[in-house]
Amino acid sequence: MAAPGSLLRKPVVSRSLLIVAVLVGAFATTSAITGWVYLRNGPIVSDLGRVNGGEGSHSLLMEAAGVSVDVAVPLVDWWGEAEILAQSVSPGEIFYGEAAVDDARGYLAGSSYAAARPTGEGTWKIFPVPGQGAPPDPATREWSASGTGRSVRIPVSGTDGAMVLVRLDGESPVNVDMSVQFTASHARIYVLLFAMLAAGCFAAALLFVIRDPRRPKRNRS
Repeated sequence: MAAPGSLLRKPVVSRSLLIVAVLVGAFATTSAITGWVYLRNGPIVSDLGRVNGGEGSHSLLMEAAGVSVDVAVPLVDWWGEAEILAQSVSPGEIFYGEAAVDDARGYLAGSSYAAARPTGEGTWKIFPVPGQGAPPDPATREWSASGTGRSVRIPVSGTDGAMVLVRLDGESPVNVDMSVQFTASHARIYVLLFAMLAAGCFAAALLFVIRDPRRPKRNRS
């Protein structure tokens, strides 16, 4: 069995390791620069547009599968957290809850609400669902995530559930501005780790170049 040192002296092995070190180093450098840019620019916001429920609709139903949460951030889970932000345009506070699609529809069954679907470029298509008045108090149901206020933030779950927005005063319509906000809270750690990885890879690449068996050796006189 050949010793590790003798393997490293083989041209094929040495060149292969050099290529791997350069490629990994380039990836780490790009990742470190990406994280540094996120730290410099602050939160990234992607506008989803205004959703107008229309007169007579006491709540909004939006299926998460149809809502784009693309904030132009690769590997979102690495760098930080993305949140959906709902800001009430109507008077009073709103309730914002997430649940499975069937549970959300069951909660709204019998009430007057609007189903909203994005059409692209910050616009929405509204489908009124006739019913009688407002839905029950949302506090009587269980939600995977929820919040109340004039402005509500819910972490992006990545699941194909549904979003329900209700005016707490029981009136209509429900009008909200929707957006996705990404905060690079983890970027500082990853910038440091990727910078160290890049430095190690390029140092290894330099070592392989210096120790390249095909490199001509100087004659000592």
